[in-house]
Amino acid sequence: MAVTTQTGSILNAVYGPMELSDEEFYALTDRSLSPRPSGILADRLAGLGIGAGHRLLDVGCRDGAHTLALARRFGCAALGIDPVAERIAEAQAAIADAGLGERVRAVVGWIEAIPADDASIDFLWCRDMLNHVAELSIGLAECHRVLGPGGRMLVYQTFSTELMEPKEAASIYGTMGIVPQNQSDAFFEETARAVGFAIAEKDAVTSEWREFWEEDGSRKTSAQLLRIARMRRNRAELIPLLGETHYNVEIADCLWGVYQMIGSSARRSMYWRNDDHRAHLAYSLPGPARSAVDCLCRFYGLGVGSARHFSDAPPLRRRIGKCRQRSLVQRCTGRGSESTYLSLQLFP
Repeated sequence: MAVTTQTGSILNAVYGPMELSDEEFYALTDRSLSPRPSGILADRLAGLGIGAGHRLLDVGCRDGAHTLALARRFGCAALGIDPVAERIAEAQAAIADAGLGERVRAVVGWIEAIPADDASIDFLWCRDMLNHVAELSIGLAECHRVLGPGGRMLVYQTFSTELMEPKEAASIYGTMGIVPQNQSDAFFEETARAVGFAIAEKDAVTSEWREFWEEDGSRKTSAQLLRIARMRRNRAELIPLLGETHYNVEIADCLWGVYQMIGSSARRSMYWRNDDHRAHLAYSLPGPARSAVDCLCRFYGLGVGSARHFSDAPPLRRRIGKCRQRSLVQRCTGRGSESTYLSLQLFP
């Protein structure tokens, strides 16, 4: 009887009348919430003061579309880097077609070893790629190194929320090459602080871009949902044509967009600032010299954190002979939720 009563109560809630009529309910829930478009990222960069004469670095530039758009809009010099050679070839072709070869370049490069001199960059643009970085602390430390006094870094990133089911997360992370801990906003913030930044601003973007694309007629998420349904129903025909890897990647990419819309993953913006003027050092030295540098750092109040040795990662710019790299970056862990663009500011 208790089970029947409980079931009846649930069915009442599901199928019983609401306070509002159907018309009133749909009018309330289907109205636009005035979502902001994706252009808010470039607008935010404009608000940070970028202009002609400044140097921009686009990390993870892919085909250079954003690199070129930003260089055109702001009149700045720009460098795009990406580890995928085919995408860099596309970017170089686009730069040549645009006639901007004198102030815009694209080269193969990794965030863990940015091909730029110390303090040579004024603004750094990093859109939706940090979830792929295995050693986030090393990557952010390199960003810290290349930014000059007063430099700023704008980062857009998608993080997972508590609505992301573990099995869904494991499937999409494995297919898309996503580092699970990088899906935590708490881990991001802790890692940023560890290399010397303070968080000055956050802006929850969540599902706004996805809503905007539905309302302006682009309907990107609707198209992705329909594509998932058709690809799953037509799997037997598509696998021989696409290969299983590309088939799974396309499904995962579409799911990524759907998850952003329904809140399993979400976007947020942050503005990071270097308040405490901590120095970041990365060096290659023999053992005794390393110990001496560690002592000097501690004497002058520079936090050494958890020193990390690595030999297989892409080399840092200060590589000396065959010495192992050592990066003075604190290792932090954490769990979190949500999604984002981030902005880092360095002061002299």
